[in-house]
Amino acid sequence: LEQMRWVWEHTLSFSPLPALQRVTCPVLGVWGEADPLTDAPKAASAMREALSKGGNNDVTVKIFPHAGHSLMETPSRKGMAPGVFAFLRQWLVARIRFSDAAAVHQ
Repeated sequence: LEQMRWVWEHTLSFSPLPALQRVTCPVLGVWGEADPLTDAPKAASAMREALSKGGNNDVTVKIFPHAGHSLMETPSRKGMAPGVFAFLRQWLVARIRFSDAAAVHQ
């Protein structure tokens, strides 16, 4: 019983929303539409609201269709859902400042 109580108090009842209100760096939240563990639209909305409440204006939310919790294609699980890596790359490149030497190697 004590172990179950600890897990509840430290893991299962944890809400990241208060901490998200203090995040000021660019944030990318990604979910799979077919995630059986997380309601993607609800989680995305809550994250966006908490970040906005804290004044963060650089928030990107993406829900990938036909993707599960790990962003793998569902139902086949043969690989990542289409567009995952391209989207991540696009988001990162838009926010990373490259030196002239690094820009040549893009």
